[in-house]
Amino acid sequence: IIDLGALKMSIQVATEEAEKKLEGFGNSTEQQGSKLKSFGKAAGTLAVAGVTALAAAAGATAVKSVQAYDNMTQGLNDFSAQTGISADASNEWGGVLQSIYSQNYGDDFRDIGDAIATVAQQARDTDPSNIEQLTINCLALRDTFDYDVGESMRSANMLMDQFGMSGDEAFNLIAQGAQNGLDKNGDMLDSINEYSVHFAQLGLDAEDMFNMMANGAENGTFSVDKLGDAVKEFGIRVKDGTADNAFKELGMDVEATKQAFASGGDAAKSALQDVTAKLFEMQDPVEQNQLGVELFGTMWEDLGASGVQALMDMNGEMDRTSDSMNQIKDIKYDSLSEGLAGLGRVATTSVLIPLGEQLVPLLEQFVQYIYDNMPQIQATVSSVMSAVTSVIGAVAPVVQLLIDAISALVTAAQTEGTAFNVVWQLISLTFSSA
Repeated sequence: IIDLGALKMSIQVATEEAEKKLEGFGNSTEQQGSKLKSFGKAAGTLAVAGVTALAAAAGATAVKSVQAYDNMTQGLNDFSAQTGISADASNEWGGVLQSIYSQNYGDDFRDIGDAIATVAQQARDTDPSNIEQLTINCLALRDTFDYDVGESMRSANMLMDQFGMSGDEAFNLIAQGAQNGLDKNGDMLDSINEYSVHFAQLGLDAEDMFNMMANGAENGTFSVDKLGDAVKEFGIRVKDGTADNAFKELGMDVEATKQAFASGGDAAKSALQDVTAKLFEMQDPVEQNQLGVELFGTMWEDLGASGVQALMDMNGEMDRTSDSMNQIKDIKYDSLSEGLAGLGRVATTSVLIPLGEQLVPLLEQFVQYIYDNMPQIQATVSSVMSAVTSVIGAVAPVVQLLIDAISALVTAAQTEGTAFNVVWQLISLTFSSA
């Protein structure tokens, strides 16, 4: 037999418990919903902030890209203008310009463009890759020794022409000369340009010339130019016959000696060594001085016997195959700041410039659109400004009224006036201004 009363009581208790659980679930759901709502607001705020930040970053990157591309174009235009190479043809040189820049040479694209143009004008080579290497060497010498790019290139050309060496070999010797004090008076490059031909005519090679000048400079000679001039004077006197008597007095066959010098190469070099060896073997300083003047002219007097003897010493460590330029580059540009600058330049050439190249045509179209539609744009802007001016004119009196009222209130409060006087002044001011 079912106890209906007990059943009813059990159902009622179960129902109440269910209602409490449902109510708790509802409260919990509402709380979670509130949390979700708050999270949604926060996420929305973060999303807006993120989009804004990305937009700002994208905008800044776009601006930098356009600027980088424009700077590179200016450098290429400088190169084209200075070399006469047309803009279309000069595009193949854009890679050279960017390559030098990314390797951290030069101040900026325009500086590099000027340097490439200077080298290309003087070099006996039209291969862009060779011009790139020559330009890098010139810029490295400029950064290290403050040598002008044009002066360095002229000297390198002279060495290449007179001694049949490569550009890298020529720059290696120039670097070694600078490191060994040949430029103590700032005349080494000029001396190379002026006297290389005279050393070569006597059968001497580039290493001989640099070793001779280094030994003469080490001996205390004031100027490298004097050393080169002594060799020049000797060559002139051999050719014009002024040295004939000296050859005879030194016990040498005059015609055979002159023929050896005329032959050049090893024969001339051997003859020079024979003549100077016999000259410095002389025991009588007066006789030696007389023959020295006959052979070297006034340079013998300027340098003295010891100076000329040091000059004629061809032994030394100058070596065209030495990796002097690369060693300079490794040391000169080996620092944290240089490394970071190099990374920035790589990013410029690999990311910013290609992006700028895509954006510039779009900007050019936009600018052209502005030019083409300038009358309509001006009319629209004028109408907008007129409307704004009208609004400002209508609002101005109201704003001024409020300013006057507030000013009066402040003045009254700062004086002895009571609240009644303050109110009365405001009312009076309001009606008098109406």
